[in-house]
Amino acid sequence: MPSAGAHQWWTALVVSDEEDRGLRAGARPSGIDLIVSAGDLAFDYLSELSDRLDCPGVLVPGNHDPDLTGFRERRGRVVA
Repeated sequence: MPSAGAHQWWTALVVSDEEDRGLRAGARPSGIDLIVSAGDLAFDYLSELSDRLDCPGVLVPGNHDPDLTGFRERRGRVVA
């Protein structure tokens, strides 16, 4: 655990609205610690990214995302 006053930096991959062709094709950017989805992307795409990059994701639902009622968290990920 970092000492008081120490900073820990995270590198986030932020995605929203449209799938990236390179990421969909299997690109693996290095050094990503967290995926942040700002909404309106297919959940299977986000799950695939999280699995491939082996990092957790945070979902901020967009105005076109389905209702998340009934979803639960598993291993830090939202699943059906």
